[in-house]
Amino acid sequence: MTEKQYKKADAMVYATLMVVMVGIFLNMLGMISSGGNSTSMLLVAAISIIGVIATIIGYKKLSGQRSCGIFMSVVATIVWAVMVLLVDAQFFYMLAAALFIVQMAYLEKKRIIVSAVVIVPVFAVRSMMLA
Repeated sequence: MTEKQYKKADAMVYATLMVVMVGIFLNMLGMISSGGNSTSMLLVAAISIIGVIATIIGYKKLSGQRSCGIFMSVVATIVWAVMVLLVDAQFFYMLAAALFIVQMAYLEKKRIIVSAVVIVPVFAVRSMMLA
């Protein structure tokens, strides 16, 4: 991909991942306000804010480079994985789909495979935790 193509893909991925991470933060705030287990939810909310800040900085500094999308995706996947493992929320399946879809913007099959290698084991661990 050219630098121009990376910049377009980075902008789309940035917007999508910001919606995902801000959505996680707002959901945690909603769950806390309704009387949920506040320790793990506060941790997830804090990590999601750190993820938002890291994504903004990464996007500003790395936009147009191959490493920008990788950095943003890693940050968002970490935030998502922490949420899945610490909080009993039903919406995390939907967010995993967004993490897969943003990888398609870069037209690299390796990125999708790496996402699956991370996301599927997290689902497996979560399933074992619920059993």
